[in-house]
Amino acid sequence: MILNNKSVSLLLVLTVEICFFLQQENGLQNVQLCLNYRTDRAEKSMNEIENESRSNQEKVTTTMATLRQLINDQEQVLLERIKTEEKNARKSFEQYKRNLQQEQQGLIKEICNVVDIRRDKQPKKLLEAKQTFQQYIKDMDTRLIDLKPLTRKKYQITGFDKVNELQTAIQNLKVAEQPKHVNDVLQQRINSTTDRSKLSLVGLQLNDMDMEIVANEMAINRVNKEKQNFFLFICTVGIENIGTV
Repeated sequence: MILNNKSVSLLLVLTVEICFFLQQENGLQNVQLCLNYRTDRAEKSMNEIENESRSNQEKVTTTMATLRQLINDQEQVLLERIKTEEKNARKSFEQYKRNLQQEQQGLIKEICNVVDIRRDKQPKKLLEAKQTFQQYIKDMDTRLIDLKPLTRKKYQITGFDKVNELQTAIQNLKVAEQPKHVNDVLQQRINSTTDRSKLSLVGLQLNDMDMEIVANEMAINRVNKEKQNFFLFICTVGIENIGTV
């Protein structure tokens, strides 16, 4: 088929329009893919925020409940021990006091006997009373040795300095921003990569938090190649497409 100049011109115009349409379609697809990716990331971040909040609330609730239970249990143990020591100490001193009261009654009795005998003014009874009283004094010297003043044990609550430290530690519990994960080796690899469409991760031994750095790099540094935004990385298993950003 022979084409005249008019047909050739029309064909060229149609070809240009088709190419332009294809380019625009690729561009729209590129924008859609980018928006979809970032929407998914936003949705994922919202889920992470909710899970993080729930986890932190459970951690605070569980920790505080454990501390309260521990404090209540320890309070009961300490109070019972204090009461027990008080009871034992009072028991010893009450018995000691009863012994002293008995000796006081014996002393009063001896004094009354001496007074009564002195009133009789009989020499024989006075002599007997004197001897009896001297024997009483001698016996009392021995008993007073056994009735020496009691010394009591003093008790105190130790460890309150640690409680103050615990109190300070509890007061210092705060909701703080988690430190940003940094991998200097990975960041240096990214910064030194001249071809931004490819990133070699060979030998870096990355974890999930490191891959988040790579994902952020994908979102920030869009690569325009053949009208599609994508990011390639090189690992030990070869070259793979991480995803469209």
